[in-house]
Amino acid sequence: MRRYVKPDTVPNLVGAGRVLMHNSVRHSRNMPCGLNGFRAWTDVKPPPGFKPCHCGWSGLPHYSTFPDDKCVPMSKVQGLY
Repeated sequence: MRRYVKPDTVPNLVGAGRVLMHNSVRHSRNMPCGLNGFRAWTDVKPPPGFKPCHCGWSGLPHYSTFPDDKCVPMSKVQGLY
């Protein structure tokens, strides 16, 4: 069962037996969920096509469909409004 990360937050832990994932919206290292459509969630396993992500977001292990993308400086994200 998918559980979305609360808006305006960045998770600092993931519950036991769950994995963290995020969508493909451009984001910074500490960008909170909800900004510019950036979303993150946890589930018991990543869906097909999601791979371990090394972008640096949240500092926690997580998955995405674009695992080679890197976080950008917040100033570049703010230009997307």
